[in-house]
Amino acid sequence: MDPMQKIKEKIESLIERALEQINIPAPEIVFSVPKQTVHGDLSTNIAMILAKEAKKPPRVLAEDLLRQMMPLPDWIEKAEIAGPGFINFFLKPHAYFNSLAMIMKEGKKFGSTKKGKGEKIILEFVSANPTGPLNVVSARAAAVGDTLANLLKAAGFKAHKEFYVNDVGNQIELFAESLRARYLQALGKEAAIPEEGYQGEYLKRLGEKLARSSFRRTPESSHFKKVGLKKMLDGQKKSLKRFGVVFDKWYLQSDLIKKKKLQKSLARLKKRGFLYEKEGAVFFRSTAFGDDKDRVVQKQDGEYSYFASDIAYHEDKFKRGVRVIDLFGPDHHGYVARTRASVAALGFDPEKLTILIIQQVNLLENEVVVKMSKRAGKLITMDDLLDEISPDVARFFFLQRASSTPLDFDLALAKKETPENPVYYIQYAHARIASIFRKAKTVIPAKAGIQSLLDPDFRRDDEKVDLSLLTLPQEKELAKKLLQFPEVIAEAAKDLAAHHLPFYALELAKEFQAYYSHAKQDARYKVVDAENRPKTLAKLYLLKNIQIVLQNALKLMGISAPERMESKDVASPI
Repeated sequence: MDPMQKIKEKIESLIERALEQINIPAPEIVFSVPKQTVHGDLSTNIAMILAKEAKKPPRVLAEDLLRQMMPLPDWIEKAEIAGPGFINFFLKPHAYFNSLAMIMKEGKKFGSTKKGKGEKIILEFVSANPTGPLNVVSARAAAVGDTLANLLKAAGFKAHKEFYVNDVGNQIELFAESLRARYLQALGKEAAIPEEGYQGEYLKRLGEKLARSSFRRTPESSHFKKVGLKKMLDGQKKSLKRFGVVFDKWYLQSDLIKKKKLQKSLARLKKRGFLYEKEGAVFFRSTAFGDDKDRVVQKQDGEYSYFASDIAYHEDKFKRGVRVIDLFGPDHHGYVARTRASVAALGFDPEKLTILIIQQVNLLENEVVVKMSKRAGKLITMDDLLDEISPDVARFFFLQRASSTPLDFDLALAKKETPENPVYYIQYAHARIASIFRKAKTVIPAKAGIQSLLDPDFRRDDEKVDLSLLTLPQEKELAKKLLQFPEVIAEAAKDLAAHHLPFYALELAKEFQAYYSHAKQDARYKVVDAENRPKTLAKLYLLKNIQIVLQNALKLMGISAPERMESKDVASPI
């Protein structure tokens, strides 16, 4: 169980017993963590919620509750009433330190829960048209989607990652004609790119490559479609793998038609009374579910609309999973209402469908926004970005803002290997702890217990590690921060908010760096002290827990946790 949840449940029991004594039924009791330590470790507004029912002012009710809770358990230092009626609880350090054994015991699994009970979730993201390389907007979707999948798995769900390939339709035909024109141009023949075609340099290079191959005839566009799509998909898969993202399934839109799934979905909608004909076209009655207008599913020429395929794809996803999560691009707001309408019309629960909009990325180069377009000549690809910075840095920068807000990606900051760069700062905190451990091995003899602590399979021995020697306020705050990690994962998975992870990791790294850097002015903060081995062991035990949590947080984000890094403007007292 979540160690912080255990602490909360113990306090809940105290409050529930107090309410029972004054004959007030106990509702759900909610706690918050005060931003300032002077307001305690945990706070509840239960007295304010129940004041009306108790027919007493909130502060008076809070006083009654505190009287009924006395005497407080030995792990609670004190409880105070604040403001209009908050009850603030101040916990003794050992309330946190005694729970650190759970981190050491669970190791790489710490933070994970089984709340999801193995429920299968189909998570679709990126799904960029296979008409060109992936750009930085797709990179943001990849970072967010992959991290959400990791979070859902950590929360006990079975998360299935899927990329939907739009390999049919007008854009694909334009792509094939554009590639054919580039091929003919490379052979020295005259050929014009369609007016709405693709002008990108990548197609020119591909056309030249085809011209140099044994491919020496002038086939129809269908052949270029087949060759071009394969090249684009292979390139997208390679770029994503470089970025640390591997999908469980690449689902082809064309399969929906070949396997008659699209036709069957439309037949089902027709049977349920949600399709009608008008002016030679077939419409889906999406206004019956709150959409602003009905949507075309089959055009006058008999071709199916993109939305028709989307309907069939969502039916297929719901047949394979309990829940469906879609990550749409910034220009897809209009698809939300119609997609939810189609899910409801097919008989599925629309509340089981979650659609997140991944907002625009503004890549800043010398403080100027670089414009991107697959059709125009300019295209900043995911690979272009990864040529400039590491996947670790790119993923963190994409994750550190809520995906529902536009992101200004500062390339200059991302290239810095200094504390200004947040991912460098977090990784350096991890590497610093590894460096401290290396020094401890040389300074403290094995018989002092240090070597066993540094063993990857170390498990706490209470007789060797005396955590009561951790008496500094920052040590208690660090322990409290560590124990909040399972709650961070649970909340991030519940809210589908990947940005909670980088925020937490950065806060933990800052608290550790501030604690450690105090040793320059105050010897009490020194970690490795050959003259005081028991305290050294206790401090190293705390640092080992910090290292484990940093590793777990970084892994969920798909970011490495290096053991060694060059120090750049980061104080390093050992």
